[in-house]
Amino acid sequence: MQEQLMKKAAVYWALFFLIAMSLMSFMIIKRDTFGMEEPKHTDDTEEVQQTFTQVNNSVIVPLKNNPTNQYFCIPVSVDVTEEGFFVENNYLERKLIIEIDGLEVDFYQKNQLYGNSSNISKVEYGYQYNKTYLTLTMNDYFECDVLFKNKCLFLKFTSPQEKYKKRIMIDLGTGKKNEDIPIQVANQIRDLLEDDKVKVYSSRLDEITPGNESVSAFTKAVNADMMILIHMNRVENPEETGIAFEYNPEYFIPFLGNTELTELLIENVKKATGKKIINITALVPDQTGTDENLLAMVTCPATLIQINYYDSEDIEQIMEDTSYLNNLAQGIADTVQTGYSILGAQ
Repeated sequence: MQEQLMKKAAVYWALFFLIAMSLMSFMIIKRDTFGMEEPKHTDDTEEVQQTFTQVNNSVIVPLKNNPTNQYFCIPVSVDVTEEGFFVENNYLERKLIIEIDGLEVDFYQKNQLYGNSSNISKVEYGYQYNKTYLTLTMNDYFECDVLFKNKCLFLKFTSPQEKYKKRIMIDLGTGKKNEDIPIQVANQIRDLLEDDKVKVYSSRLDEITPGNESVSAFTKAVNADMMILIHMNRVENPEETGIAFEYNPEYFIPFLGNTELTELLIENVKKATGKKIINITALVPDQTGTDENLLAMVTCPATLIQINYYDSEDIEQIMEDTSYLNNLAQGIADTVQTGYSILGAQ
């Protein structure tokens, strides 16, 4: 009898213990959920570990947008210095390429990108030769200012029209690595116009040549004030080497149309280089409706400058003659400055 009573007492105690623990657990959960104010969420306090997504040959970094933030923030380690990262804006492809030294291969799996990603459609990740590569694909054409502070790259995006009052486009045609004369001239023009606060856009950064439609779309999107095309042109006759010009007379605006821009270029380039002008070509009306000629597609004053060469020896001579390339750039820069003087006087 006593043994049975002891068993019943043990069962009652066990039931009492389970009920008491359940009540305590319920009270703890209720207090954590309702009794305490939840901390305000910020994007820089995300989970430590995140998963990248493989799409075709790209590794996609997850994003969580905070449109109230002024910047898009890319955290870096304490080992990264101002000399340890490089940012390149590939305008026509709407891509911002960021190269960072000093990060572990899994750094961005442990440290999330955060802030305002409203202007970014995706971020691709790569790691090679101890360098981290982030490629940001934008949803429009943007300028990007970078602030390096507190172990973070802060990116701020603005439209080209908002950042620069003066904007010109230089189309560089095609080029070969280490023999890219148009790129050399464009870089000189950019340096010469820097003090005048003229933003010089170019159609390419290397030997990869974009299509005319891409160049035309970008030129229209940034509302360029002028466009200069600098192309290399191989000729069959050595007598035809030199500088030639081409323009579309069908496009006209008051004070500075294609004809006026071409006349200014001929005068200034001839004066600066001392080279003879081989030919001046006006597009005939049936050419102006084609998509093959960039001059017929753009809607701003535009002129093509052709550097005619006969063979590879001509290319070498042009590249070695730095004074010629510098003077060519000077003649073009002088034209741009005069063009802005004309536009500003109206």
